Amino acid sequence: MVCIVSRFDTDLAKVNDALKAEKQLRDKLQRERDELATEKYTADQELKVAQSVLLTDLGEYLDFKRKISGPGKSQRKDLDPEKP
Repeated sequence: MVCIVSRFDTDLAKVNDALKAEKQLRDKLQRERDELATEKYTADQELKVAQSVLLTDLGEYLDFKRKISGPGKSQRKDLDPEKP
């Protein structure tokens, strides 16, 4: 009878060890997932800032280009060759 109880205790200990190892692995994977989600969020925020800066710079560039190129035909009616 002692042999059966001892074997049962050994099997139970192995199952508990396996469950503990599985829980530790699951916890580790969850921590890695959370870390990656944080990195993704940070990268998305940095991308939004970079896009905003790029669009602002593009707008400023286009405004500057319009200013230095001078007025167009629609703005300078006195230079329009079709005007009598």
